[in-house]
Formats: sequence, C-alpha cells, structure tokens
Amino acid sequence: MLAALTCCLTSSSAGSAHSRSSALSGQRGTLWVVNRFTDNVTAYDGSTGRVLATITVGKQPNSVVVAPGTDKAYVTNEVSNTVSVISTMTREVVKTIKVPSDPHHIRTSRDGRRLYVSEYATNRVAVINTATDAVIAEYDTHPNVAARNHSSWITRDQRTLYLVNEGVNEVTAINARTGRRIFSLAVGNRPSEVLVAPGGTTAYVSVRGSENKIKAIDLKKHALVGEVSLGQQPDTLQLTPNGKLLLIGMRGLPAELDVVAVPSLTVVATVTVAESGTLAGHNWISANGRYSFISYEGGSQAGIAVVDHKTGHRVVARYPYPGGGRPHGVYYDDPAATEGPGVAISPRAKVTSNDVGIEVVCSARAVGFCRGRLTLAGIGSGTLSATAGRSTRVQVKMSKAGLTRLTAAGQLRVRAIAIARDQLGNSRKTARLVTVTASRRG
Repeated sequence: MLAALTCCLTSSSAGSAHSRSSALSGQRGTLWVVNRFTDNVTAYDGSTGRVLATITVGKQPNSVVVAPGTDKAYVTNEVSNTVSVISTMTREVVKTIKVPSDPHHIRTSRDGRRLYVSEYATNRVAVINTATDAVIAEYDTHPNVAARNHSSWITRDQRTLYLVNEGVNEVTAINARTGRRIFSLAVGNRPSEVLVAPGGTTAYVSVRGSENKIKAIDLKKHALVGEVSLGQQPDTLQLTPNGKLLLIGMRGLPAELDVVAVPSLTVVATVTVAESGTLAGHNWISANGRYSFISYEGGSQAGIAVVDHKTGHRVVARYPYPGGGRPHGVYYDDPAATEGPGVAISPRAKVTSNDVGIEVVCSARAVGFCRGRLTLAGIGSGTLSATAGRSTRVQVKMSKAGLTRLTAAGQLRVRAIAIARDQLGNSRKTARLVTVTASRRG
C-alpha cells in the first residue's frame, strides 16, 4: 500500500508563531512564492516549509507557475518586462524571455506546452511555447487598447482562453489557437480573476472595485446568473477538485481567505490568515483540495499561511519568507495534480463461484478516488472503484479457458493490470503478478 504521511497538525491562531515542525498530511510538492519587493522567488518543501532555495529573478515579480512535464518554473517580472525560466531540478534561472509589456498573471495549459501571460498595461496576452521558451503569439483580449488584461483561464480541452480585462470591466473569451474573439461580457467594477468550473458551463469571476463580489457566469448563455458579496477586495480563485468549494484570496486588511460553497454561492468561512496590518497575496491549493497556501505581507513576519480545509478551515502552519518583503504570487507544484492515482494490488487472489476476488487499495494520496478497470491476463476484468485511502474487492468473472487452466493446475500466476483515473481526470497504469488459487471443494 502506498503509505501517506500522517504526522499530526497543531492549530494556529492568526497572530501566533508559524509552525515548521509539523508535516502536512500526504503532501510531497514544492511551493513556489515570488516576492515583489526583494525581486526573488523562494522554493519551499510544501509539507514542512523548509526553504529549498531562494532565486533572484527580474524586477517586481508578480506570479509563478510550473508547466507540467517540463521541470521548469516561470516567473513574470513586471518592471523588467521579462519571464524568468527556472530549472526545478537545479533551482537556477536557465533563461530569460522578453515579453512586450507588463507581464502580470500567468497561466499554464494542462499539457504544459503553452503559457499565457497577461500584459497588464495593454489589451494583449502573450503565448509562450515551453519547448522553445519563446513568445510565439500575442492575442488582443479586447478592442480597447486600455483594457488592462489582468489574468486568464485556459479550458481543460485547451481550446478556449478566458481573459479578465480590468480596465473595461469585461471578461472575454477567445479561441486559444487563433486568438479569434468569441464573446465579451460586462461583469462589474474592476474584475480580477476568472475560473471555469468542471464541465465547462459555469465560470466564476472575482470583482473588486466598489463591489467586492464573486459572480457566476453561464457560459452557454453568456450571462451573469448569480453573485455573493464578500469582504474587502476578492482576488485570486481556486476550486476544490470536487467542484464544491471556491477559495478566494482577499486583498483587504488583515490577510484573509474566504470559502464559498458553489454553485449556491454561500459563504462557508472567512479565515483570517495573519495578524492585523497584513495584506494577502495569491493563493493555491493542494491537488486533493485539503490545504490552501496563501501569501501575505506586512505584520511582524511576512510569509505564507497554510489553511487545512479538512479540520474546519484552520490555519495550521506558517512559512516565513526569507528577508520579509512582499510575498505575492504562489504556485504549489503538487505531483498528485498530474501523475494519476496510485493503486496497490494484492499479490494473491482466490476463486469463489467462478469469480476471482482481489483486493485493491486506492492510495491516500490519490485525488478523490480511483476508478477504472482491473484486468487479469487470460482470465477477465472487473470494475475498480474506491475512494482515496480505502480498499475495495474487485470481482473478476473467469473465462471458460481460464477456469479450465486453473482447475487443471490448481494455481495460476497471472499478470494483473489496473488502469484507474482520479477526480482530476488523470489516469495511471499499475501492474503486478498475482497468484490465483482455486478454491477447495469438499
């Protein structure tokens, strides 16, 4: 069985000291945080907060992503008009990409082949090819040159790019391959980020300015269909893998993370993540949706707060930023987000009434569940379905040929193959040899 880390966590109030000794359950990723004042990015062990490296980048960095499958992190530098490319293996800058104007928020496609960089001073988004680390296209996000493209969202099928144009208070959809505009929608005073929910029919946009709301968009009707009022300045958005909770970084004082149930748009919790006088930056979640990482500046020690959504949305750890400054952009490079669910197959199975029953365990690190099929070579296959951290007994009906072989031999050594997917749609193949034993008849 794939064992998960099970160290206990201690609760932490907004003003208490950070925790670095407690390990977050089941986390193996690297947390990347940029600092707008010190012009660097720090990589942390996401589970413990141990600093792995602090890397100098360009002037006034804003956001960071790791493109899946590339072993590279990308940091936007607004004042330098560049994107720094960092090797996640050596944790050194390996290239600097020139971007025309004010690179701000950055988004990666699901396959990691494209990056979309919002050019905040303009109405454009730059497209970077991660194979060549070069800008290969620029798309207009709106006819108005003063649109101020703030952020973007690329759909799972990588065909549609949604863009927030803060200067004209609109969300625009364009074809991600050609830049052709599909529609624009007025969403309110000073929108910040947009996120498309699983299924692709609903989007959520944070609206700052004088409104302080989260609004829902029906993407088929191109219309606003709901809203909820929050506190001060809702900004960055994350959605749990099951699509039930929207997590919002709030840019008011003190630093706060709001939790909203969707699609009902009901406020579940408001979490003060740091002491009085602090201001939140960006937030990101672990692939299983349990932990939020949110940066904050100000107060006695700038850093990152960790919120555990499984235990009442509590702050359970804080990771201080080396040298203080203004921690801002956050990205959690979580292997579980891309690798698919791990399963463990029992090495032995028995036949009962011509069915083979075999135990399979879905890893506690899997995102949500393990669903798919288990095949025993030359015998047959059965349905596999288990929640993360639980076992299931898969029933495989024997073929006539398999039953004949087993009856003659009494025992067979066969190859078992499990192909399972998780809640994020990632799939993974696991194989092992299994001894199948015939049941004794009295």
